[in-house]
Amino acid sequence: MIDIHCHLLPYVDDGANDLEEAKHLLSTEAEQGVSVLCFTPHLRAGMFETPDEKIRHQFERLEPFAKSLGLDVRLSREYHFDELLWEKLESGTVIPLGGGFILTEFSSQFGAEQMLSAAKRIREYGFTPLVAHIERYPAADADLIRALRSEGTLIQVNADSVLGYEGRYIKKFVWELLYAGLADVVASDAHGADRPPRLQECMALIKKKAGEEQAERVLLRNPKKIILGE
Repeated sequence: MIDIHCHLLPYVDDGANDLEEAKHLLSTEAEQGVSVLCFTPHLRAGMFETPDEKIRHQFERLEPFAKSLGLDVRLSREYHFDELLWEKLESGTVIPLGGGFILTEFSSQFGAEQMLSAAKRIREYGFTPLVAHIERYPAADADLIRALRSEGTLIQVNADSVLGYEGRYIKKFVWELLYAGLADVVASDAHGADRPPRLQECMALIKKKAGEEQAERVLLRNPKKIILGE
């Protein structure tokens, strides 16, 4: 599997608290069958403004340990749609997922038209948005997701939502997306001991309920295409 969205770098956002917790979580990812992992620490104005230089420093501290586990680790960010993202886009300093893909988070206050407009603006800079945890946005429904995907935007859902840890309603919605082929990627969005990676359990459940092809599409093939820039 490939985990394309997680917060396991310590000291940079609301993810891993320290180096030991980060190492434990990376070991868990490897034990569950993850082979490639993308660290995606938050960038959000007024909340998570850790500079890229500090992010890279923590990545370089953790990378040797990850490699010792057989993990191929990459570095990107989860970009909240705000002025800090625009500064990065204007200055050409975005750290993309692989090629031209950006993990993008929206305000929960955004309506459907705002989300469509935001995704379009990102694409105008030459990047493809991968919308993080689409199931969390009140405005998200199947019609909006179809509209986003028809314009080239990709959709990510969280493993915990697939498994029901985010509640029955969200689980039902996410499974509707999976059955309809409207979810492009499933990722852990792991943050720490209280929100650990559960991709192995998630893979098994998707295989059981939707088939092996669907499980591999969202947990391996599509994430691989993204990190390769395809």
